[in-house]
Amino acid sequence: MYRRARPLDKLISGLIASAGAAILALAGTSVLGPCTYAEANGECDRAKVEWWSTARDVYVDGEHAPEITVWGSDSHLALFLPDSSDALVVEEAEDELRLLSMPKAAWTFDDPQTARSMPPKRSLDSDDDAGAPNDGASNEGAVHAVADGLWIRSGDRHFLVAPHDGGSGALELDELWRRAPVWKDLYDAYEPDAKAVEAFADEGRELVMTVAFGTWCGDSRRSVPRLLKTLEAADNPKLKVELVLIDRSFTDPLDFVAREQVTNVPTVIVRDGDREVGRFVEEPRSAVVETDLAAVLTGRPLPPGVYFDDGDVLLASGVLGIYHGERRLGEEHWRLFATETGGQRLYTRRSGDGGGTETWARFRWDGRAAFAEVTRRADGELSRTRLWRRGAKATSTTRGDATGIVRQSVDWPADAVLLPPGVAGVGLAWRQAGRPAERRDLRTYALASVAEGAPGRMEPAAVDWLEESLVETAAGALDGVALRLEHGERSGRYWLLSDLDMPVAVELDNGHRYLLESLERPESKVKDED
Repeated sequence: MYRRARPLDKLISGLIASAGAAILALAGTSVLGPCTYAEANGECDRAKVEWWSTARDVYVDGEHAPEITVWGSDSHLALFLPDSSDALVVEEAEDELRLLSMPKAAWTFDDPQTARSMPPKRSLDSDDDAGAPNDGASNEGAVHAVADGLWIRSGDRHFLVAPHDGGSGALELDELWRRAPVWKDLYDAYEPDAKAVEAFADEGRELVMTVAFGTWCGDSRRSVPRLLKTLEAADNPKLKVELVLIDRSFTDPLDFVAREQVTNVPTVIVRDGDREVGRFVEEPRSAVVETDLAAVLTGRPLPPGVYFDDGDVLLASGVLGIYHGERRLGEEHWRLFATETGGQRLYTRRSGDGGGTETWARFRWDGRAAFAEVTRRADGELSRTRLWRRGAKATSTTRGDATGIVRQSVDWPADAVLLPPGVAGVGLAWRQAGRPAERRDLRTYALASVAEGAPGRMEPAAVDWLEESLVETAAGALDGVALRLEHGERSGRYWLLSDLDMPVAVELDNGHRYLLESLERPESKVKDED
């Protein structure tokens, strides 16, 4: 899932652009709310710097130094040296790089993945004449962008910070700890969920858990050490684990990726002989990975569309029946959440179209799209498309069973809106356009599938507000707003809930109809619901 992915600013995305998957790798949990939202409420504290742990390979005088941990922020990269009380910090300001030093004690670590600090200030640049204090000539240094990384000189030592080469293929646990020693620290420090340990320990079948992951991946870093610690605590010889590294491009090992339909990491596949019992993909739907897999072992896997996220509140959920004439073709489920930063998150699941489509979309406090993920299953094939939007730029990627990654960067005009698949997100597209009470021409970004050759495309559309009306549905009479959308196969008339902008009835020009068949409005957090 997208929600912890943080596309970094120029420092990382610019300097390490050729690494391709850097945006995916630099993921962490937000500690402070986004400044854009807080600033709108008059609460933006610009003094705070938010950091998250990131995977990078560091070489010191030509020797690989896996013991050096790397932390990133929107405009900084910090190297934690085990033999120093200070961290080396690279800062990008006005398209220039500066080398700074900062005491490690200045960081506050909220968990093994996230931290915060005041801005680094002590310059080590040898040509810095601003009067900033430093530790003398022996600590002077410099930093330069080189190829796909950073070259740093600090005193008499030289550092190369490069994209993490996680490798690929099967490996043993000892080799994992050697490649990623920080993962061993996370493993040692973790206390697994007691109920999950009990479920693992009580399992009587001889099962194999195949763990596909990347040491470059933040979600893998979060969940894999936890799962391995849970298996150790359960001490059940009937549960075996196989570790398989996946490279950044998802093309190695290609036969494994294609056969197992791996589009995201980590993926944990649980098998009883040749039969797949269930799987875990990328992020827990409960609080932690072991709870999700315990539910798989007990035959009660958590339902789709329920992901744990502190602060998210489920506003409403509904089911739309899909019809052509009197024939029922399928249904589209939706869930709408309020986020703690004032935005919204939409989940939809559509069935009956020869497979299934799941969509996650996240919208900021001002209604603008920030992220979307679409997973399609059809005819035994699987593809997943993701979009990150930041300002006037957006990056989208598509992964298929055997195609690796297709990546696209697009300009995002101020009047562009995200239009997720299906009909449940049409009202939120109208909201992105400012809920115009008149006809408005739009540019929409529609997420495509891997078979269409690109992750998505900008397309013309138009929306026309019609009237307010009372709509009779199976869920009762509801206050609605009627509008017309002109956008290819989704052209037609839409009736939306006045307060949520979610559809209660849709009549498309192609003869398809969508009717709201159930509506629930619980006022509880997702984690309480689970």
